[in-house]
Amino acid sequence: MRVIHLRRTILPPTETFIYSQLIHLPPEKAVVLTRDVQNLESFHGLTVSAFSQESENWHKCWSRFNYRIFRRMTKFERDFYVREILAFKPDLLHVHFAVDAAYFSNVWRQVHLPVVVSCYGYDISSFPNRYGGWGGHYLQKVWRFASLILAMSNDMREDLLRLGCPDEKIRVHYHGINLERFKYVDRGSDVKKVRILFVGSLTRRKGVEDILRAFAQIAKQRPQTELRFVGSGVIRSNLEQMARSWGLESRVSFAGFIEHKKLQDELSFAHIFCHPSRTLINGDKEGIPGTIVEAMATGLPVVTTKHAGIPEMVRDGVDGFVVAEGDVTAITQALLTLVDRPYLRAQMGRKAMKQIHELANVVRRTADLEAIYRDVIALKRVR
Repeated sequence: MRVIHLRRTILPPTETFIYSQLIHLPPEKAVVLTRDVQNLESFHGLTVSAFSQESENWHKCWSRFNYRIFRRMTKFERDFYVREILAFKPDLLHVHFAVDAAYFSNVWRQVHLPVVVSCYGYDISSFPNRYGGWGGHYLQKVWRFASLILAMSNDMREDLLRLGCPDEKIRVHYHGINLERFKYVDRGSDVKKVRILFVGSLTRRKGVEDILRAFAQIAKQRPQTELRFVGSGVIRSNLEQMARSWGLESRVSFAGFIEHKKLQDELSFAHIFCHPSRTLINGDKEGIPGTIVEAMATGLPVVTTKHAGIPEMVRDGVDGFVVAEGDVTAITQALLTLVDRPYLRAQMGRKAMKQIHELANVVRRTADLEAIYRDVIALKRVR
């Protein structure tokens, strides 16, 4: 069985979840075809063929212009992908993100191969509402012609059904994380400073302003607490200004973007993980935030929200607390409970770790993915 993976760009630094899937597949099932290459020094070990690496000529210049202005694929670019696919002779194509599947649709429909499409978040939540609803229309070809659509959660499955994807084409499959990289840490109960940690993009969808508002209340009552933000984003300056205006500069730190390999250290020095995602006015929402899963694997209790697929991974009152989106009072109370009760932190952290080992082991999930490939290929041959 040979598989080619399609993604317009391999790989933005935030897409470690795609890399983790690829690197755990056998080499013949992890060949990548892409428009452009980024950060391969960080995502080593992949076999990648990129359109951007083609020799420069006027066809390529025209293709680049078409993509930049219209997000359209020229015949010259399409012929490159078709040529690469036919040369490799795969049994199946796996496209990452529904939007990319629509972009590559003229390619995979021409080579007549079964296609699996993984959906991850914005491609199912906010993109369909863009351009006056044209985004949803753009994705219809994916639902019609793809062999199978993979949803990260049952919540995403419901979103796909609302978008018109046939029920029989949807399979719920969570990709998992590398548990070798995120080890359980016994943080003990005798700590002088309780660190609350957030890791992710500093955007409103992540609920980072809610975290800071909650911490402003906690800081007045619990001087032994501190808050740390790891990540970059468009509202970092807003958060810094909020922290200054409330006199929290010495209690709130901003690490900025860090390499994924350094994340274990940040998680190890934390005691509570807070990630209160919000659904934005344009419908944009998460799938299952990977940093929540990684934090749980290290034994961190989580304070989060009833958002997208999160409640399918984090059990309220077991692995942490799951509250309503935007409820700063509830976030504050949940954090205070964990700050004040070190034994509860430890108990929830151990249960969180066991939950992730059960549901999100990438080795197990990769075996499931290979079984999905076999089912799709077998079904195609029967037809």
